[in-house]
Amino acid sequence: MDDTTPLGDESPAACNICGNVLDTYYPADGISSRLIHPLWMGEHVDHEPDPVPMTVGAGSCDFCGDKQVVWWFYGANIITASPGEDSHAWGPIWSACDPCAGYVDRLDPQGLGRRLVKVMGAINPRVRADPRAARESWLLIHEPYIKSVYKKVRSPYATDHPNG
Repeated sequence: MDDTTPLGDESPAACNICGNVLDTYYPADGISSRLIHPLWMGEHVDHEPDPVPMTVGAGSCDFCGDKQVVWWFYGANIITASPGEDSHAWGPIWSACDPCAGYVDRLDPQGLGRRLVKVMGAINPRVRADPRAARESWLLIHEPYIKSVYKKVRSPYATDHPNG
């Protein structure tokens, strides 16, 4: 993975209000798509998305929600869907904090799942109620994404990174 490649026009959209990177949601009717807050935020969203280019907001880790984004990973646009149901495009560019980036670098989705149960369980009651189900659902998304990563770029917002 290359950590020196400059960002191109494929920068993701972020919410102007909270700074989180937004995902694309495709209703089953197939008529339109819309940007939504990441599902990890759960009930913690108190506003509608206000999309702006990622160059405006610093965002948060797409894996655990940490506000210390250091890396952007480029990989496949993972889409979760079931026949006749809504689908969710997770986007090809994911931001990561240093701890989550380490799991991506090591191609360790199982370790990342354990980290997420610990971190997300502290703020999300559904994760605390059934950590195994949460970890398994994350693996369905994170494992193929991690395997697809082809580029790693230092986030332009990583001002406190020790290698910066």
